Formats: sequence, C-alpha cells, structure tokens
Amino acid sequence: MTIRQILFALFCLVLFPIQPARTEGTDWPQFRGANRDGHAAPANLLRSWGKDGPRELWRRDLGAGFSSVASVGNSLYTLAATPETEDVLCLDATTGQTRWQVPLGKRFKGTFGDGPRSTPAIEGDVVYAVTSDLQLAALATKDGKIHWQHDLQELFGATRPRFGFSPSPLLNGDLLVLEVGGPEKKSLVAFDKKTGETRWTDLDGPAGSASSIFVELGGEPQYVLVRLAGAKLVGLSKDREELWSHPVGQDTICMPLFVPPDRFFCSSAQQGNGGTMIQVNRSQDGGFEVEELWTERRMRNHFNNSVVIGKNLYGFDNATLRCLDATTGKILWSHRGFGKGSLSACGDQLYILGDQGTLALVAADSNKYRELGRVQAMEGRAWTSPTVAGGKLIVRDLDQVVAYDIRDQSSSPVANANTSNQSNSSPRSSMDGESLDLEKILEKYTVARGGIDHWRSINTLEAKGTFAAFSVSAPFTMVRHRTNLYRLDFKIMGEPAIRARDTEGPWWVFHMFGAISPVRVPMKPYEGQLLRESDFEPALIGAKEKGIKVELAGKGDLDGRPTINLTLTFPDESIETWMLDTSTYLEAAVDSTIHDFTQGQAAMAQRTFFSDFREVDGLLLPYRIALEFGARLEEFTVDTVRLGHDIEESFFALPAPAPKDEAVKESE
Repeated sequence: MTIRQILFALFCLVLFPIQPARTEGTDWPQFRGANRDGHAAPANLLRSWGKDGPRELWRRDLGAGFSSVASVGNSLYTLAATPETEDVLCLDATTGQTRWQVPLGKRFKGTFGDGPRSTPAIEGDVVYAVTSDLQLAALATKDGKIHWQHDLQELFGATRPRFGFSPSPLLNGDLLVLEVGGPEKKSLVAFDKKTGETRWTDLDGPAGSASSIFVELGGEPQYVLVRLAGAKLVGLSKDREELWSHPVGQDTICMPLFVPPDRFFCSSAQQGNGGTMIQVNRSQDGGFEVEELWTERRMRNHFNNSVVIGKNLYGFDNATLRCLDATTGKILWSHRGFGKGSLSACGDQLYILGDQGTLALVAADSNKYRELGRVQAMEGRAWTSPTVAGGKLIVRDLDQVVAYDIRDQSSSPVANANTSNQSNSSPRSSMDGESLDLEKILEKYTVARGGIDHWRSINTLEAKGTFAAFSVSAPFTMVRHRTNLYRLDFKIMGEPAIRARDTEGPWWVFHMFGAISPVRVPMKPYEGQLLRESDFEPALIGAKEKGIKVELAGKGDLDGRPTINLTLTFPDESIETWMLDTSTYLEAAVDSTIHDFTQGQAAMAQRTFFSDFREVDGLLLPYRIALEFGARLEEFTVDTVRLGHDIEESFFALPAPAPKDEAVKESE
C-alpha cells in the first residue's frame, strides 16, 4: 500500500471503528448468500410495503461495477471502480459510509458497463476478492490490509474474458477455489486461504462466467461447476476426478442451482436452450448417473439465477418473471414488467429488482403473481441481485447503492396483501364455445385495429417515446410513410443510431457494426429484417392482396392467456406466428426468426409482445412493444402519436456522404 492509502485507512478507522467480522445467522457472506442459493436466513421481515415502499436508510454513489454486496454483521463488502482502479470497499451497514477502500487492479472498461463483476467472500476476519482483470487478494476485514495478492494472468497464464472476469471465490475448508482459466492443467485452482499458496491446479480451458458451488451428493463431497470447455456441468471429487457431467448451453452465465438432496437446475439464454433440471443418483457400480428430469425452453436465465422455494422455482425467462413447478417444469404463472430482472428470497417472499431499478416485494405463491409492494429504487442499469441481511435490503445499479429497512417491528405479523394492479386471471374468451373461422377472425382483427378503409386513408404516422436496450433508456422517434418509407432515430448503448428505408432500400447508422455514418445495410439478413420492419400497415390487414398466406394454427396459450394462433407466410418465404388475444382479437405476441450477429451467426427466435393498445384518430395502436431475441431485450414505450401530417420523401433518404474535409473534422 502507498503512504496515501495507509493514511486514508487510518483516518477511516478513527471515524468508523469496527469489530472483527463474524458470521451470523442473518449474514449474506458471499455471492448469492450463505448457501449460494439466493436465500436469506429466516427473519421477521415486513410482509407488505406501503405506497412509498420500505423506509430508505441511505443511498450513495459507489463507483461503476456489477459486484453484488456481501454482508457480515454491521459491515458491507463489495467491489467498485474509480476512474483508474477497481477497489474493495467496506461500508458501514447502518450509514453506508466508507470504512476502508483498497485498490487491487486497473479499471475494466466494458461494452455493457465498466468495473468489477465478481462478489467478495468473507470468512472470519478475512475478505477475499477478485477483480475483472484477475487480481485475487485476501484482505483484513478490520482495515483492508492485504494479507496476500496474486496476478492470476501472470501466475497461471490466464486470459481475461471478453466481458471481464466474473466468477466469485468459493471458500471450502482451508481452501479458496476458483476457475481462473489457465492452460496446461491450470484452469481450476485451489489456494491456501491463509497464505495464498497454490495447493493444487487442474483442468484445461478458459474460465466461464459462472461461479462454482460445493455440495455433498450421494454421500460424496464434490465441486460442481459449469465448464466453458466442453459446454457441460460437471461434478468433481475433492481429488478432481470427474464424477459425472451433463451438457449445458455454451452461453451459460448463471451458477448451477443445487436443489437438495440430488437435483441441479442450470439455464442459459442467448442460444435459446432454456432451463434444465437434472437428478444425479448413485449408480449400481458405485459411481454417478445423470437423469434429465425436464427442459423448459421458456426459462432462460441470462445473468441472474433463479431460486427454489418449496416445490416451485422462481426466476426470469429473459424478461419474463416465471414460477415453475420444480418437479415437472410446468409453467404456473408469468409476469412481465421488470425487464431483465434479478431476485433473492427470504422465507416465502421474493425481492425482485428490475433492470432499471424497480424494486418489488412479491409473494412466493404458486397460484398467481401477488405483489406486496414496490418502489422505484434507482434509475440506472441494475443487473445486480439484491442482498437481504440483518433486516436490510440492499440493492445497487451500475453506479449507486441503496439500503432499506425491511424489519417488521409490529407486534404481530402483517397478513399478506395483494397490491398488484395487474390481474393474472385471464378474461373470459369471446371464442369460448365458438368454432374457429379464419375469415371471421381476420375480419374481427381488422375491425379491432380500426378498419382497412381507415388505415388506407392514413399516409403518415409518427411515434415518439422511450427506447430501452441493455437496461438503458433514451428517446426515440419513429416515422412511417404509406409507401413503406421508414425512419427510426434512437440511441443504443449511448450512441446515436438510425434504421431507415428510402426509395432505394434500407440504410442505417449502427456503431455496433462500425457504421458511424449513414450507409446502405451491407448484410442480407439485416436488409430483409429492415424491409419487414418498415411495413406501414400491420401484416394481417389486407394480407391476401399483399401476397401473405394466412393459416389458422388453432388455439394457444401465451403465459396463461388464451390466444388464437395464425401462421403467416410472406412472399420471401419467411414465416411468423401471430397470437391474437381471444377477447380483443388484437395481437398479443408475434414469433419470428431473425439474425443478430452480435450474439452469433445462426438464426434465432424472436418474440415480440404488444400491449397497452390505445385509440388514435380511429386507429388502435400498441403503445408498448417489447422484443426478445436470444439474450436481448428491446422495448419501445410510446408517449405521443401523430397521424396524417406531411413529410417529404427527402426526410427518409440516405444522406449524401460528407466531403472528405468535413469527415476529417468530425473524426477529430
């Protein structure tokens, strides 16, 4: 440590003296809690929140990062970034003030957010932490003094993953075990917790994003981890013998969830694999055998884990909160509105954090979604799961951390209350008892959307509102012309973007593909997708004259909502499935196939949700549209719509290239 750091640490100790850390029943001492399963120890906590949410204790700026907060006694531990470094911090849990702060490595600059990803682990008087660039250290909980530190890239030849190092340290007996990703049998490493000496190394291949767990299975203690090499979930003996394995998605980020005594839930999002529950049993020869109990493709945990409460599993299928029967995989209920959220649990209650800071208390009720309170905790990108410890609920976004008092100090428990303003019971279908007739369905849909004659009388449509992607919102303007001219101006990851179509075809500004100036869309799949996106009318209105073949696919179910399903085949032979609400005949969702080369080369499924339909000058338009594809979520929330105003064709035209001298000035 430098003289400056030592003086700062001494100054903090004078102001905020602390006792040595000790683990208590209500502590949350590591990633996902004491048992790494997202559960807090039973405690007397509020059973519902008032209209303003729980009492806020404090909030403060923290520094960039996605590291969650570990809690031991009255101390909080996490990692965060300064402009130059990634630091370990100890905060006073009552006030949020810094007790000590120690830099370990340089700041990671990431596409989706800077700073550390891993969560510290605390045992006794030592906190163990690892930064995004693989600096691993053991520090004193009292003052942050570094007992030992290793550069894992230098020591084991490990390579920092593309999005920064994410796994959190696993403490087991006198060992700290971490998959560092080194070559030549130096991928999985065990360190002596006290000295930092390497006790053993094993396995080959790069480190993934998922943290490891240690469980006892069939009477044998074993490490269970997701291996990027080979794309499999493996169980290793204490001597590193592979006891069993099972395939998982190559894109698996979430830590395996152990469901005692012998089951594991593993899930991934990007490639659409979904979630799988397996059971690992002793075989007749004394080894282990794996049985796949169920797979549900509509349970795609992206970067935040599910939890199991009783016989049910709760978690996010990309941007849809779901409850599943953990035994069968059957979806019991679904609820949207949190984006790509996260959750933690205590007893029979769920603490849900939406990806843009909405915080909710939800009953772990297998019958229906029951919300017991909510508050807008923060506004930033909130991808870090909540911490529940010592009667406090602690949440953070990319830059800020907030603590709430959730202790129930009343004399008797408050009965569960349902404050949700969203009903999960489906309205009675107007199709109940009716036979399905395609022509009648198309007629009712067209009337519901405003009628074909009225649509044909409108030449222009402009919508303004908010576009959200990667859990960040910004304004958008979308303009359409009857001749399928189109322009969408928006921001993605803070950069201006345009998707447009003029009389010559599609063009765009899209920095993710290096198009920082307007250019024609160079990739055929994207060109076709933009042509479809630019259609002025809904495809079902006048479908036959557009050359679209519509077939009745029967009745369906969209997350408990009855639907009429239609299959649409377009002139380019692309196919979509439209799910119409049986009570309104409006589209509830549309399934299609797209390409997104930021997630991979293969085609992937996209589901587009439509809701909040409102009447505008005789037309019924969706004011909320959410698109889920792979592990991505994009949402449009409309504020205003204008119809029939004059727009020149030049507005949609690809701008002429800037003169070279102007282009040079722009780049400077």
